[in-house]
Amino acid sequence: MARDLPQLREKIDQIDAAIVALLAQRMEVCREVAEVKAGSSTAVIQPQRVREVLTTRRQWAINSGVDADFAEQIFRTLLAETHRIEVAHERGGVAPTKIADTLLSALDTVAVRIDHVVVAVVDLASASSFLKTLGFALEPTEDADIVTATAGGVTVVLVGPGNDPAVRAHLEANGSGVQHIAIEVLNARFVQQALGLEKVVLVPCGNPVHRQPPQASAPERCAMVALAIAGEPSLQLDNRECRTHAASYTVDTIVALRAAQPGTSWHLLVGVDAFLSLPSWKQWQTLLDLVNLVVMTRPGYPLEESSMAPALLVEWQRRHLADADDLASVTQGAIVIVDVLTPDLSSTRVRELVKTGGDPGSILDPVLHPAVAAHIRSHGLYLPGDQD
Repeated sequence: MARDLPQLREKIDQIDAAIVALLAQRMEVCREVAEVKAGSSTAVIQPQRVREVLTTRRQWAINSGVDADFAEQIFRTLLAETHRIEVAHERGGVAPTKIADTLLSALDTVAVRIDHVVVAVVDLASASSFLKTLGFALEPTEDADIVTATAGGVTVVLVGPGNDPAVRAHLEANGSGVQHIAIEVLNARFVQQALGLEKVVLVPCGNPVHRQPPQASAPERCAMVALAIAGEPSLQLDNRECRTHAASYTVDTIVALRAAQPGTSWHLLVGVDAFLSLPSWKQWQTLLDLVNLVVMTRPGYPLEESSMAPALLVEWQRRHLADADDLASVTQGAIVIVDVLTPDLSSTRVRELVKTGGDPGSILDPVLHPAVAAHIRSHGLYLPGDQD
């Protein structure tokens, strides 16, 4: 067996060389696709095409005796690089920076998959037994009314009636069935597309009253947002809070936006931390009446009702929509969840990296838009001693 090892390795080298040659061919075709899209004004991002590619490649892998999850992981990386090339063509040669470790384009929005399906059931024991007969592995949770079942990369979360008013209300209205589907996406632009939003308006906070003043001044933060979204017509900067020295309150901003654009339905996109802190906001219940609230969660960090203040829990149970598609018929007053896959890096982490890294170039370039990283470097923002 030992004497055959060099020959086997030579075969692997030959196969790998063929793979690289095929990759080069694929990338060349992708460049041609980019030209066709540019000439026909076709959007670079095609979520439906990506879903089709991943589905067929998984089936090809199964047919060839290759692990489907392994094959999907490879093709996700290929698709990310493909879209990086296409965006570079759209920008005239300026490619989005790759994100370290994942090789995903910082602007990519296409790698969509179902993270898990939540099924509300009247009889938790019977539903669990049924899934077990289908080959699902059952795993109890800390909550006796919730069971997680997995098989073949699919995760089903069974939720019994228990003492949860929201689940009981769902069961009374609909009976046993799917309560919601958590879809994993790459960034907020997909949220805009998925919810059918005309545009996303970014409003940097001018003078926050609920935390310490930001290190960068309001004009600097507005400038960085403007640089980050340049060339993105569906993303718009609103600097109204940065133009005043008065305290900034979201409810006041929403009232002003509604007055400026009567008849427009507004969706407020917030993270989990901001959502859980809502009871400390000015006129927060009035705010919930004025907008549809979209809570963006990260996979692995679900929004737990046990983390909500009592008053917030009441509003959640009254307003929560299990299906984000229902927002199409609701102009205001609803709350939905969208799972968003993002780089594991917060704004706080970026500032700390700048402070501890000296030259922030190598740290910022993999995770920030190049123009924003350059602005931070050239203006010396977030460095030790920076207090603006």
